Amino acid sequence: MSFLISATLSLHFAGIAVVNYHVSIRDPLMKNSIIVFFLLLLFACKKEAEQVQTTNPYQLNKPVHFPAIAYNNPENEITQQKYILGKRLFFDPILSIDSSISCASCHAPEHAFADHNLALSKGINGKVGTRHSPALFNLAWMRSFNWDGGVNHLEVFPIAPITNELEMGEDLKNVLRKLNQSQSYQVGFKAAFGSDKIEDKQMMLALTQYMLMIVSDDAKYDQVKRGTAAFTAQEQEGYLVYQNHCSSCHVEPLFTSPEYKSNGFNKDAKELGRMRITQLEKDRNLFKVPSLRNLKFTYPYMHNGKLWNLDAVIAHYQLPKPDALNAEPSIVNGMKLTETEVNALKAFLNTLNDNTFIANPFYR
Repeated sequence: MSFLISATLSLHFAGIAVVNYHVSIRDPLMKNSIIVFFLLLLFACKKEAEQVQTTNPYQLNKPVHFPAIAYNNPENEITQQKYILGKRLFFDPILSIDSSISCASCHAPEHAFADHNLALSKGINGKVGTRHSPALFNLAWMRSFNWDGGVNHLEVFPIAPITNELEMGEDLKNVLRKLNQSQSYQVGFKAAFGSDKIEDKQMMLALTQYMLMIVSDDAKYDQVKRGTAAFTAQEQEGYLVYQNHCSSCHVEPLFTSPEYKSNGFNKDAKELGRMRITQLEKDRNLFKVPSLRNLKFTYPYMHNGKLWNLDAVIAHYQLPKPDALNAEPSIVNGMKLTETEVNALKAFLNTLNDNTFIANPFYR
């Protein structure tokens, strides 16, 4: 070939020229191939740029197969600055009286924001609490919090552990004093709320934004619901066992419910359950229904952390409990499952474990 074709090609990503090629092409066939290659590459970069530009990590994830969210406060619009501030507060032991305990101390991301596999949570000075720390995810869909429902709004949820003498042992006035003495927190609150004067409302709104964003929705179950995966035969059988024996309390897709139920433990006279709040005898020994999601990471189970694995949980519910207080017939009579059904149920429950959620660096 005796002729020479010279050209300069620029590839743009997200509106910025990132690659400039100067090519000298003597072969017309090669010229056509290279031009096609660069056009395809340019198209791919454009599509990727569009995805980057339209993805906002600081928006609340609302899975299409989830119900409508319960949290609603137009004044607390999620922003990057508030989320980052809320995350910092969640992991900072400054919220405890001796700066030894943070929210994350009892609600660790690697355990689906439950405790570090302890039956009963430990607070300041090694004090042991009375209940197992519940997992914190999908809170945007919850209307009450704690095992007895003693907190009825997410924005005041942190007050309970901060002021509990067995947990963080602090009071809000002293927390605010410490935060206002911190120059870095003044900067953070200024960026988030426009004022470097730190008040309790701002602190609660920031913590709320972080907790709102903790969403678990990528377990195999969710992939099946989205049509990107399929249950095995055993998992499908377990799904039917769940629907027949568990779904009245653990309602999908969140696998919890806003109701309070007996779990069959009623020998501790000091533990009133929901009755502590309502003072109604019908609520004695009733507890908020925990989610069945992420059970692989949240053991031990129950409000008292008595059961350490799924086999123990299923065995517990299979045994009749004629003395169970305010219990459903299924608790009193016990479930009647075959060994095949038990294995199938465990296989299905494992489809509710969300490894993507557990490993997400966005929460750390």
